Amino acid sequence: MTAGDAVLLDPASREWNAVRASELTLRPTPITAQPSLYVQAKWNDEPYGILARLAVRAAHDGARLYLRLFWMDETNNEGIRDTDQFADAAAVLFPVNSDAPLQSMGSPEAPVNAWYWRADLEDPLSITAQGTGTTRRTHAAGLASSVSLGSAHAPLHSAVIAGWPPAAATPATKRSPRRYCSSLRSSPVRRAMMRSKAPRR
Repeated sequence: MTAGDAVLLDPASREWNAVRASELTLRPTPITAQPSLYVQAKWNDEPYGILARLAVRAAHDGARLYLRLFWMDETNNEGIRDTDQFADAAAVLFPVNSDAPLQSMGSPEAPVNAWYWRADLEDPLSITAQGTGTTRRTHAAGLASSVSLGSAHAPLHSAVIAGWPPAAATPATKRSPRRYCSSLRSSPVRRAMMRSKAPRR
C-alpha cells in the first residue's frame, strides 16, 4: 500500500481496506488495579468492561506507526458529564524493554509507554510509567489521532493513533509518497496490551 500521512490519519480512508485486520480480545483492568478505593468498592460485585473485542489494522514505514482501531458500541460518550460516566477512550501500551511487565505498568528497570486517546481531549497523550502509580502524561511530538464515533443506528467506532514507538523515537526523513507495510507480526503492537474502557455498565 502507498499512502501519505493525511490519508492514513483518516479512519474512513479507503486505503485502510487494503490492510489486513487482526481481532483482539480485551480484558477489563482488574478491579484491584482500579485507580481509587471508591471505584474498587463500587464495582467489586458488578460486571464491568463492556467492550469485549476490537479490531486493529497497522501500517508503518519503518519509523512511524499508524494504528486504526475499530469497535462496535451503540453509545457515543464524547465527554464526562457526571462522576459515574466515562468518555470513550483507547490506549496502546508498548514495552520500552522487551521484558517490561505490562500488567503492572512496567517497572523501574523496564518502563512502558502508552499512546492514549480520549474523546474529550484535544490531542492524544503519551504516557510513561515505571510501575503502578508512576504514570506521567505529556504531549509528545509526532503523536496524532483522528476519530469517527458511531451511534445507536451506526455503532461502528474507529480511531487512528499514529506516532513513533519507543524503539523508533527519532522521526525518519520524510518521503512522499511513503510505502507502508501492514504486518502486525513485526510491529510493536504485537507486544502491546489493549484494555477495555474503565468500569461502566
